[in-house]
Amino acid sequence: MITRYLTIVLLSASLASCGFHLRGSGPSTLNVSSVYVDAGGARKLGEEVSTQLSSMGVALPGSAEEAEYTLKLSNEREDRKLLTVSADTGKVEEYELIYAATMSVIGQDGKVLSEDQDVSARRDLTFDEGAVVGKFEEERTMQEDLRRRVAANVLRRLNAVTR
Repeated sequence: MITRYLTIVLLSASLASCGFHLRGSGPSTLNVSSVYVDAGGARKLGEEVSTQLSSMGVALPGSAEEAEYTLKLSNEREDRKLLTVSADTGKVEEYELIYAATMSVIGQDGKVLSEDQDVSARRDLTFDEGAVVGKFEEERTMQEDLRRRVAANVLRRLNAVTR
């Protein structure tokens, strides 16, 4: 019995010491106090990033001059590519949903800390002609999930750049 507890404690300690942590939806805190989100070409992603920043307690000033960092988001794209077709019927069976955007980070002094980087997420969507309305709703839900994933990825990159 004691060896079981000792084994659990040793495994937990080794996992903690190696830096392992469960992957969540994004960083729980950032090393910044204020970020101006310039989402001229990525309105939906800008809203999601702003929501996630607010939930972390990061201030969102109204101008770049008031912010510690400026996060530029642009070139927002939602794509659906044909993935598989039935060999028997020739009908679509699967699509690949892609959500992508471009980001860059600028410091308060105007120095570019991170050049334009593409951030994206992908998921497969099975298609069923018998449930078209349900599949359209599923696709919409999956696109929202992809947007949340990309926003979390943007925040992880922002966190890495500002360390």
